[in-house]
Amino acid sequence: MEHLGEIIIRDSLPESTVIWRYFSLDKFLYLILHKELYLSKIMTLDDKKEGSRPPEFKLLNLYVPIGGVSNKYKASREALKSKQVRDNQFLVSASNTFVNCWSMNKSESFALWCIYTDKNYGIAVKSTIGKLKESIKSNSHSINISRVFYEPDFTNKFSIDTIVKRKSEFYRFEEEVRLYISQSDNDSLQISVDIELLITEIYFSPFMKSNTKIAVKEWLSTKSESLSKKVKNSEIELRNI
Repeated sequence: MEHLGEIIIRDSLPESTVIWRYFSLDKFLYLILHKELYLSKIMTLDDKKEGSRPPEFKLLNLYVPIGGVSNKYKASREALKSKQVRDNQFLVSASNTFVNCWSMNKSESFALWCIYTDKNYGIAVKSTIGKLKESIKSNSHSINISRVFYEPDFTNKFSIDTIVKRKSEFYRFEEEVRLYISQSDNDSLQISVDIELLITEIYFSPFMKSNTKIAVKEWLSTKSESLSKKVKNSEIELRNI
């Protein structure tokens, strides 16, 4: 019997919240064929701050007065040891954390089409927080679903929240939601999902050529007639496409 770990929706996210995930064509085909969501190790994401060791504490955090004014800035062994322990805990947690990223924009994002797809071969899947949770079929780990918070200096904090739920404010436009699993020692991680339940709509990239749309929709109809009926063209209208 398959084991289903606990699935927790955090930050008071309504299950009705609309979410999007943008795929290159090959990754979309993988989702349909294997019925799995692929989770990336957070230390492999593009943003160098994610999963990296936080910056050194300020001197006043690393050094404490010992014995008088002349010794004011002698290193405290206790403070240095505490810092080393916390650094190690952070790095272990980061190396064992996997994420699957979505956007909770209310509509398509032209920027995300350009960044996360191959443009001419891009596909976006539309779903909701509730359907994402409900579609997960089996997993031996506890799963969390959380929004991302954008801060200018988020790496000064030591916690699982720092690793997963905090991101540089430069990425605020993504309005990201993450499904994440911690304490896994795998090199890669996949979660089985019911794609019929997960997917509410499938959007073709605004850059996609007509012959590509026809081929993809015909292929999809051979795998799932119901999913092929959920296909839509992007609502973004471009010239010379």
